[in-house]
Amino acid sequence: MRKLALSSIVAATTLTLAGVSNAAVVYDSNGFEAPTFTVGALSGQDGFTNFFPTTSSASWNVDGTRSAPGGVQSVSVSNVGTPAVPVSSFTWRDTNLTGIDVSPEPIVTVSGSILRPAPAAGATNVSTSAAVGIYNIAGALIAEVGVFNNTATAGAFGTFVPVFLALDTATPPVITTFLAGTGATVLPDTWINFSIILNYVTGTYTASIGGFTTTGIPFISASTNLGDADLTLRGGRGDTNFFDNLRIETSVIPEPTTLTLLGAAGVMVLRRKRQA
Repeated sequence: MRKLALSSIVAATTLTLAGVSNAAVVYDSNGFEAPTFTVGALSGQDGFTNFFPTTSSASWNVDGTRSAPGGVQSVSVSNVGTPAVPVSSFTWRDTNLTGIDVSPEPIVTVSGSILRPAPAAGATNVSTSAAVGIYNIAGALIAEVGVFNNTATAGAFGTFVPVFLALDTATPPVITTFLAGTGATVLPDTWINFSIILNYVTGTYTASIGGFTTTGIPFISASTNLGDADLTLRGGRGDTNFFDNLRIETSVIPEPTTLTLLGAAGVMVLRRKRQA
């Protein structure tokens, strides 16, 4: 896995998952569409509140200019101050971070889409990454995937690459950015689908973004609960980045019999296709 530099500058929108147990769907933004969301500041919509209202220069909005296919709205974020932005966080529903117990349904899937606009030639205002991070109720990072601006010069544009965060092999381990696939790149002005599948039994997650998938990634922080999912801007500069279709689901681990039946069904389908 190739290591990339990780900016420590973070602006985040937090979705706190609280008061929900044994639910198939923990949260569904429904594409940030009307009537639940209207174009304008994200704060106050569907329970979103600004967690750090006095320390952030990042601007989070429901935007009507970009949307993933099938919709007309999304969430946009841009830094309106200096490049070194403090944390900006929007918390959904419950600011007490009571979280949810995942023991009944220990598989948690967080999915959605990210778009990073094409920078102008010679741009020096390109943010480091737009990402989605998963945290436990203590505020410790469990997993993260995103679209990273791969460049040696802060603010300049290199290439956009799909990445995930994990601990490296240093002593002590350090949270590091890794490419989601060898030579992986993604296009600007394109909606990039992502999913994070957390297995709380094995303590590992699967990161899928831009068509690249990495399995068996150890949790960054050992966790037995789910606190929140953050829409995150790292190294925020003057560009605007977009998020859409945020969805969080829980499920049980399939029984061995179920897996066997699913496998047999798949074989039968393949045989029928070959015979057709």
